[in-house]
Amino acid sequence: MTFTSRTTMASTHFRTAGLLVGLGLILAVAALSLAVSLYVLSLLPLGPSKPDTITSWYARHLTQGGIASWYGPRFHGRRTASGERFDQDKMTAAHRTLRFGTIVVVTKPKNGRSVEVRINDRGPFIRGRIIDLSRAAAAELGIKKAGLARVRILPIH
Repeated sequence: MTFTSRTTMASTHFRTAGLLVGLGLILAVAALSLAVSLYVLSLLPLGPSKPDTITSWYARHLTQGGIASWYGPRFHGRRTASGERFDQDKMTAAHRTLRFGTIVVVTKPKNGRSVEVRINDRGPFIRGRIIDLSRAAAAELGIKKAGLARVRILPIH
């Protein structure tokens, strides 16, 4: 009986030692993982390096470039896709996918002019064009006479 007790006691010690070694390994891996995570986080800047960092990211990822056209007299007073009446003298525009009511800054890089327009219609339906502007918006950008111009658009609201 004494022999069995010693064997049982020894196996209990080995089991306990094995559990402690296993637990030690788990803690070591967790500590290493934490250290690596803290190191990686230390490499990141604490805040934006420039005040406009977020705005710059937004502009880079959401700005579209392409050809703008304008529409006016023939559609003046007709219902737009949003249901409101089209007024060629308001700062509005048509876009294929932006939600109605979205405010967009349209910039003509060639002359540096920009306008804010509200999306209230769908279009343009001509390949290669990205936005149809009202007559008022086209005039303010300086594209009324030419009819078409290369622009950049950035949704802001």
